[in-house]
Amino acid sequence: MQFQDELAGGIVLIRPALQSPDFQPGTSGWCVRIDGSAEFNDITVRGTLFRMIRNRGS
Repeated sequence: MQFQDELAGGIVLIRPALQSPDFQPGTSGWCVRIDGSAEFNDITVRGTLFRMIRNRGS
């Protein structure tokens, strides 16, 4: 099936991630993955930021 938008077909992300051209994990740029995870080099948030606390190693 051909989509007009190469990034999203309707509301579904076609590519595994959207990322900046300079994205290097843990170093620079930004990336938003299809699973909902994201990495940003620097961020400003206005409004309310919610977070989940995960216990590592348990």
